[in-house]
Amino acid sequence: MPVPSHHNLLTDLAGVRVGHAHDARIATGVTAIVFDTANVASAVTRGGAPGARDTPLLEPEMTVEGVDAVHVYAFPLPAGGPIFLGVATYGIVRADIGTRFGAQFRNSGFTLTSGSELATGRYLIAAIARDTVTGRFNTVRTATVTVSIPVSVPRMAIDSPIAGASVAGAFTIKGWAIDTGATAGPGVDVIHVYAMLVGGSTPIFLGVGTYGTPRPDIAGMFGAQFANSGYQLNAGGLSPGTYTIAVFARSTVSGQFSGAATTVTVASTTAMAIDLPAAGSRAPAPFAVAGWALDAAAPTGSGVDAIHAWALPLGGGAPIFLGVGLLDAPRVRVVDPLGYIEFMSLVRGAAAIVTDSGGVQEETTLLRVPCLTLRPNTERPITITSGSNRLVTTGELAASVLKACHDGPYSGELPPLWDGKAGLRIARIITNWLRGAEGAGPAGPAGTAGAADPADGASR
Repeated sequence: MPVPSHHNLLTDLAGVRVGHAHDARIATGVTAIVFDTANVASAVTRGGAPGARDTPLLEPEMTVEGVDAVHVYAFPLPAGGPIFLGVATYGIVRADIGTRFGAQFRNSGFTLTSGSELATGRYLIAAIARDTVTGRFNTVRTATVTVSIPVSVPRMAIDSPIAGASVAGAFTIKGWAIDTGATAGPGVDVIHVYAMLVGGSTPIFLGVGTYGTPRPDIAGMFGAQFANSGYQLNAGGLSPGTYTIAVFARSTVSGQFSGAATTVTVASTTAMAIDLPAAGSRAPAPFAVAGWALDAAAPTGSGVDAIHAWALPLGGGAPIFLGVGLLDAPRVRVVDPLGYIEFMSLVRGAAAIVTDSGGVQEETTLLRVPCLTLRPNTERPITITSGSNRLVTTGELAASVLKACHDGPYSGELPPLWDGKAGLRIARIITNWLRGAEGAGPAGPAGTAGAADPADGASR
C-alpha cells in the first residue's frame, strides 16, 4: 500500500540497503538488496528470461534464517557408504563473515577435529547445516580431500649399561627412542623400564624414564625433528643376579609400545666379617659377637640398618637367636703414644698393619703380621722381596686390608739371619774382641760376624 510522503521504493524501508550497477553499452545491470536482519524474500521476474545468476540465492538451501547444528560425513571415493565423523562445534567467531553479511552472522563458524577412523584414500567431506526455521538439515557444502595416515616406524636403543655389563645395586639406564613415522616431534611420549631375573617369571617395574633429553647424534642421523629423543632412568633395589633389562617406548603415531632389551649382572655390593669370637676359638659364656657390615652401593651411611645374630649347633638342632646387634659401633680407636713393649704387643696381635714406618716394616716381618706400607718406596726392600710387606696407594688400601685379613699371618721364609738371635751373635763378637783375640783389629769383629754360630753364642 502506498505511503504518503514516501516514494514507495525499497529504500523507504528501514534496515534495507539497495545497490545497483549497469553497463548501457551491453544493456545489462545488477541490483543487490541487503537486509540488516534476517527476512523472508521472494522474486518475480518479468520481461524476458532471467539470467542464471538472478535467483539462486532465493532457493531453499540459501534462505536459511539461522543454523543451530552442523553434522559432518565422509564419503569414500569413488564409491562407498557415508561415514559419520561427528557433530561440529558451532558458533565460532568469524569476523570476516560478519563483515560480508552483517553483525548477526559474526558467530557462524564451525569446526570438527576428526578423521582418525578413516583409512588412507580420497573422500568427499560433506558438512550439513540444520535450519532453525524448518528444523531440517537442508544446507550442504562439500570438499574433496585425500587422507594420508602416518605409518608407525619405531626405532630405539639402550646405550648403557652395555650387554653383559656388571653393575652395582644402583645404576643408570640411558638410550634413545623415536618413531620416524611421526609428522612432528620425536614420536614418543612415554618410557617404561622393567627388569626380569634370568630364569624368573615375574617382571620388576623399575620406573618411568625421563624422556626428551637432547641427542644431537640422533638428530644428525634422522633429522632435527628427533633432537630431543634421549631417555634416562636411575634404577636400583635389585638383588644380586643376572637380569634382562627391557625398555618400552610408546609411539605417538600408533599409541603402541615397542621395546629394546639388554642383559646385565647386578653384582653384590655387601661385605661383612666377624671379628669376635675368632674362628675355632673357645668362647666362655657370656661372650661378645663383634664385626662389621656395609653395602658399598649406599649413597650415604653404611647401607646397613639391622644386624641379627644366630647360633647354629654344629651337631644339629634348631638355630638359636642371640639378639639384635648394636649398629654404628666405632671401628677406629685413637690412643695416646705407646711405649715400645705396649706397641709391639698390639702389633703382635694385629690381623694386619698399615704404616709408613721403616722400623714397623721390619718388626711385622719378624712377627709374621701382614704389613701394608703407604709409601711409593721403602728403605727395607728385603721386606718386600720376602713377601711380608706390600707398598700400596690410598686407592688400593681398603681392598688390600681386606685381602690381608683374609689371607692371615705371613707364612713364608724370613730373611737370612732374621731368627731372633742377632744379640747372641753380637755378644760373642764383642767378647772375642775384648779378650784381644790374636790378629783381631778394628775390622776383626765385623769380619767374623758372618761365620758366627748362634749355638756358640747361646752356650756362653
